[in-house]
Amino acid sequence: MILGIETSTALCGAALVQDGVMTAEEMVRSRAVHSERLMPMIQRLLEGAGMELGDLEAIAISAGPGSYTGLRIGMATAKGLCVSSSIPLVLVSTLESIAFGSGRDDGTVCSLMVARQSEVFAAVYDLSSGGRATLLEPQAIELQDLIQRLPKTVCLTGPGVETHGQAIGEVLGDGAIVASGLLNDPRAAAVALLGEALLKDGKTADPIDAEPMYLKVSQVDLPRRSSRRNFPTSEPV
Repeated sequence: MILGIETSTALCGAALVQDGVMTAEEMVRSRAVHSERLMPMIQRLLEGAGMELGDLEAIAISAGPGSYTGLRIGMATAKGLCVSSSIPLVLVSTLESIAFGSGRDDGTVCSLMVARQSEVFAAVYDLSSGGRATLLEPQAIELQDLIQRLPKTVCLTGPGVETHGQAIGEVLGDGAIVASGLLNDPRAAAVALLGEALLKDGKTADPIDAEPMYLKVSQVDLPRRSSRRNFPTSEPV
């Protein structure tokens, strides 16, 4: 059984997956911070499945990009649970999980998340033949630059579609296929399913050193870190 955790946006979620099948999922979108929601949610899922934390094979965490605060809460929770119970930790790209949860099983998918000003967090995947070949690595990119790099036909998915889908559609026309609104939210179940596959391939992370995948510098960090050179990048949504 794999526990998936998703806190990269305003939507907080957790899910249990076993052998490629989701057994339970809980999501909530509220103004309460994720730290108040996540642990009770996980406890309810485990109790409902008749399990204890130590019964899990691994914990998969949506590692970013996304909300600075949300990612920190999710990662800290996952790391603490993994260390306390000696459970493997698996890091899952948030953008890849969005593409995986888009409902598409073929063609090209662009995962979009809102960044700042004219930028987006984006990645492009080829889902042909059931695979997930990466055509554009997850990155923070100017919207117009992204549009120039998109194929003529692409499915747009993710929480950034509501904000930027129309602008992309004006350029690509009928080639821009927009996923259903319900499929644009990051899902903990998709994180858990991808985590299960990564675990089978032995792709786990050290829970002590693991960090979220930031793609730009968070504005709240700038005053404290502006004197440093070559610092990692991060960005809140």
